[in-house]
Amino acid sequence: MILPLPLFLGLAATCAPHVAPETLTAIVQVESGFDALALGVNGTPRVHVRARSLQEAATLAREFIKQGRSVDLGLGQINSANLHRLGLTVEAAFDPCLNLSAAGRILAEAYAQARLRHADEQTGLRAALSIYNTGDDTRGLRNGYVAKVLGAAPQAAEGLLSEGASIPSWDVFNRAPEPTSFVITVPTPPVSVAGEHP
Repeated sequence: MILPLPLFLGLAATCAPHVAPETLTAIVQVESGFDALALGVNGTPRVHVRARSLQEAATLAREFIKQGRSVDLGLGQINSANLHRLGLTVEAAFDPCLNLSAAGRILAEAYAQARLRHADEQTGLRAALSIYNTGDDTRGLRNGYVAKVLGAAPQAAEGLLSEGASIPSWDVFNRAPEPTSFVITVPTPPVSVAGEHP
């Protein structure tokens, strides 16, 4: 069940308002491709399932969990190991709003953890993305996950603009009234003037 961008943005604003929509959009693009019923089974072999119904997704997830597999569920690919602490059942993890709320909570917790070690906000956000993916603040950098999310960020921002969402032109970390709004800023390469070397 692929969510159209307007529906996703409405859910993101309602269910995870403390995370900047472009950041959440980039994460969900990488995690599930906006498939609310996406199921990722970690380990060997790694399995990706596109379920046709909530019932099928929940049944398959339970079967894999029963086999002792680590399973990622829904839009934000919430790991089965986090379900209890987040107060989610397997079925609830496939609910788009509850899933986005959980994804926002995990990212906020990861960001708070990362900021204890990283003074720079963007470095902290990159570490938080790594934690979101792996539970470790550097492994997600090494395995390419953070680069994928950063690569999806400009496309996410473009999609938001095409849907009429307003993206602030300033760095939200320096001026936003909401300290937990996470915006990925992608640095632009320096422009060289003829005859100058960057």
